[in-house]
Amino acid sequence: GGRASITGGYVTPEDNLALPNHYIYGDFLSGRIWALDIATMDEQVILEPGGLGLPALNISSIDPHPSEPAILVTNYDPGIVYSLNRVSTSEEGVPEVSPLAVTLAGPNPFRQQTSIRVESPGPVRVTVVDLLGREVAQLWDGPAPPSPLVLDAPLAPGVYTVRAEGVGGSTSVRVVKAR
Repeated sequence: GGRASITGGYVTPEDNLALPNHYIYGDFLSGRIWALDIATMDEQVILEPGGLGLPALNISSIDPHPSEPAILVTNYDPGIVYSLNRVSTSEEGVPEVSPLAVTLAGPNPFRQQTSIRVESPGPVRVTVVDLLGREVAQLWDGPAPPSPLVLDAPLAPGVYTVRAEGVGGSTSVRVVKAR
C-alpha cells in the first residue's frame, strides 16, 4: 500500500551495517520510505509518513549523504533537504534521528550577549520570544547551525524564551537579559 508515485533512490554499500545491499526508495505522495534487500527481495518500511517528528513529506529525491552514514531526503515543497542520520540502529535496521536540543553556551543572565547551542538532525528555526509569546528576534532559519548562535539582539531587560523548531519537534530554554 501507499505506492502511488515511487521516487527512486540508491543501493546501500555492502559495508553499511544497518542495511547492506538494500535499495532505498520512497513514495512522493505518502512520504513513506522503504528498504528492499536486493538478495532476498524482502522489503521493510524505514520511515512512515510523519515519522521521526518530520512533517508530511512529498519526497522528490532520496540520496546517500556524501560523507556520513545518512539518507538525504528532499521534500518537494518547500524544497528542504532532511538528513536522516543514524544515531543508533535497531535490529531491524530502522534509522533513528538524533533529537533536537537547545542549550545555553554562554552566561545567563546576560547583559550584552549570550550564546545558544543548537543540535538538530535537519533544518531548524531558532527564535526569541517574550513573556507574551511574541517573537522578538530570529537567530537562525536553515540547516543545523555549525556553531553556537550569538544572542545579541537589542532586547529590553527581562525574561525570554529561545525556541528551536525543526525536524525533531520543538524545544526551548529560558534566558534573562539583565540591566
